[in-house]
Amino acid sequence: MWLKIGLWVLSTAISILTRPKPEIPQPATLGDFDIPVVQDGRELPLIGGTVEIEDPQMAWHGDLKTQAIRDSGGKK
Repeated sequence: MWLKIGLWVLSTAISILTRPKPEIPQPATLGDFDIPVVQDGRELPLIGGTVEIEDPQMAWHGDLKTQAIRDSGGKK
């Protein structure tokens, strides 16, 4: 019985020490998003009626900025 417990502790320790460490994901940056933007000198299509535009030009799409998430740790 003690031999089985010893082998279990040894195999558990080996598996913990040899497991790969997970990679920490990097936060998304503004370059990761595919948002249409206005380009200087680009022609603007003249559209009449209801149509689907495949490549729209967008002049403003909100305040795109990153902000760190701060957690209080459950303190009251």
